[in-house]
Formats: sequence, structure tokens, C-alpha cells
Amino acid sequence: MPSHPSWDDLDEFLESDDFASLATITLKGGAVLRDVAGIFEEPGMSAAIGTFEQDTTRPTFLCKWSDVSAVRRGDLFVIPDDAGMLKNYEAHKTPARTGDGMAVVSLEPSL
Repeated sequence: MPSHPSWDDLDEFLESDDFASLATITLKGGAVLRDVAGIFEEPGMSAAIGTFEQDTTRPTFLCKWSDVSAVRRGDLFVIPDDAGMLKNYEAHKTPARTGDGMAVVSLEPSL
């Protein structure tokens, strides 16, 4: 069974008052997942995935696996930027589980 990270309480770790962002996710079937807390990483930066890092040119969203287990390629993510402007992204592929209760979703800008 996967172990949880040292912070243990993922909701506390992903508190939006600190550094997490709140995304609204619309699945292709029409279901809307609101206020999914996660860490949004800009393109070109290192995206933390479990115990290693992956260099990527795509934006990523690190969040609880249980929040995004239904996400599939093409699902829409609306995430505010640092200035509060809403930006649209699509899931590039199915979320990757990190083995610690978290998942990383590779995103691409949506027009």
C-alpha cells in the first residue's frame, strides 16, 4: 500500500491560502469538479512527481489522486494565474499517480 508523504494531511498541504491553486475541471461527459486544490507549475519549470523531478515544457497540476481519478485526455481545467485571470487548459493525458496519494496532470493551453 502506498505511503503518504511526511505532511500526511494532503488537504492541509494543498491549502489554497498558502500556495495551492483552485481549479475547476469540466469532464467531457459534462460533470464539473469544483475547487480542486493543487499546485500549478508553469512550462519550463521542474514538475515534482513523487520522489523525482521531471523537466517538462507543459504546464502541470499536482493534486490529490482522488480528486482527479476520473480525468481523461481533453478534459478542461480552468485555473487562475498569479494575477487572478482565469486560464483554460486541457488535460494532455490521463493523470499520473505518484504513489503517495497524489497525481500529476500534464496540461496544454486550450483556445
